Amino acid sequence: MAEHNWAGNVLYSARALHRPTSVAALQELIAGCERIRVLGSRHSFNAIADGEELVSLRGLPASW
Repeated sequence: MAEHNWAGNVLYSARALHRPTSVAALQELIAGCERIRVLGSRHSFNAIADGEELVSLRGLPASW
């Protein structure tokens, strides 16, 4: 995975970035992961937002 923060100065080391498209898929993902972090706006200037597994909420419906 070659994802980075918005400035491009932090490269995330996560082995996977998940992009669920439904609440049910998100629930299943969370239930199956020991540790997972939400990838927010990527405005962090250090690796505090990094983790083994990341999930983006962008693909979820706007109203749920």
